[in-house]
Parts: sequence; C-alpha cells; structure tokens
Amino acid sequence: MKHLLKIFEWNTTFDFLQSLLPSIKLQITIPLLFTGSFLGVVSDLMGVKINTVLAICVALFAELVSGVYASIKRGENIRSGKFGRFVVKAFVWLLSIFIVNAFCKEFSSDVNPLTSEVMQWVRSAFLMTCFLEYMISINENMESITGKKSVFIKIFKQKLTDLITGASKIKDADTIINDNEK
Repeated sequence: MKHLLKIFEWNTTFDFLQSLLPSIKLQITIPLLFTGSFLGVVSDLMGVKINTVLAICVALFAELVSGVYASIKRGENIRSGKFGRFVVKAFVWLLSIFIVNAFCKEFSSDVNPLTSEVMQWVRSAFLMTCFLEYMISINENMESITGKKSVFIKIFKQKLTDLITGASKIKDADTIINDNEK
C-alpha cells in the first residue's frame, strides 16, 4: 500500500483520504454528509427530484424575504405572528406534498392502471398548484415592494379566464349539438 501511495505522491493514507475527500481539510465532511442524506430523504418522501426540493426551498425563502421586505415597505412592524403564519403555511404545503406522494406510491403498483394514472394526475396537479400559489404570493409581495402590478399575475389571470371561457364555449357548443340531435 505504501508503494502505491508513493507512486501517486501521497505520503500517508490520510493524505490520500484528504485528496479523495477534500472536505476533510475544511472540516465540513459531517455537515456535507448530513445535508446530502437529509436532501435524499426529503426528496424520496416528497417524491420529487433534488432540484425540485431545492426549488421549493428557494421559493419558501423568496416568499419569506419578499414578505418581510414588503411589510417594511408598507410601514408595518415585523411580527412573530406573521412569521408563524409563514411556517404553518409552509408546513401544511410540505405535509400535503408528502401525503399526496405517499398515496401515489401506494397506488403505483395497483392492479388497476387507471388508479395509478389518476394518482399521478392528482400529484402533478397538486405540485402545479403549490408552485402557482407560491409564485402568486411572491409576485404579490413584489407588487407591494415595487408599487407596480405583476406581469406574472396579469398573464396568469388572463390565461385562467381564457381557459374558463374556452371551456364554457365548448360546453355551449356541446349543448347546441345535443339540441340539434333531438
């Protein structure tokens, strides 16, 4: 082993370990292992990839910071009650994502493929709803900060209106077709 270490210019086994795991030199190996393990467990429990877990954390942080800044901008006092509301809201959303994922996993191997497909749709719809709610909240905070209407909220409202009116037009067309068939 000593001969192998010398070939690659490592004087000791510890030198080799430091080369393999540079975090040892910085004394952050344990925090890195903890963070990686934590993110892995959270990713599995929520049924999303690490990037999505990080995006959720960024959205939570952005909502918190923009909310605090918006309160300051409006001349409001920073209160622990509002922070508590943020924590409860985040907890409910994260718990809900976990619950939806748990049901989705439970039904993924169901003999009826429709059950699995419905649960996948519910999961996707729920994650999209969570994303949209946080984007709306962050954009509302930005409206308070900048004093300008959010382009995101304006476009979102318009698309939602178009979707609803489009659906009602389809319903109206179905009614006309059904009346003509009678």
